[in-house]
Amino acid sequence: MLVPVIDREGISQNVSLVVSIEVLDIHAADKVKEYEPRLKNAYIQEMYGILNRHAALKGGVLHVSAIKDRLDKVSEQILGKDVIHGVVLNVLQQRPV
Repeated sequence: MLVPVIDREGISQNVSLVVSIEVLDIHAADKVKEYEPRLKNAYIQEMYGILNRHAALKGGVLHVSAIKDRLDKVSEQILGKDVIHGVVLNVLQQRPV
C-alpha cells in the first residue's frame, strides 16, 4: 500500500507498506483470500485515518506497533475472532515529499 500523509500544507510524506497475514490453518487462509478485497479497502481506510490524524506518528516517525495494532483490530472486525494469528508488516517506509 502507498498512503500519503496529508497536513495543512498538503502531502508531507508518503508511507509505503507491505502487509502479510499469519493464518491459523488452511480454512483461515481460504477465508482471508475470500475477504482480501474487503481487507485491502479497510486497511487503506484505517491507514489514511491514523496517519492523517497523526495517531501513528511520533515526532514525524511512524509508530509501528500502533499501525500493527490497528490493522490487527480491523482484520478481526472483518474476519472474526480466532481466524488469524496477526498482521505482519514486512516493509514499512516513509518518504518525505
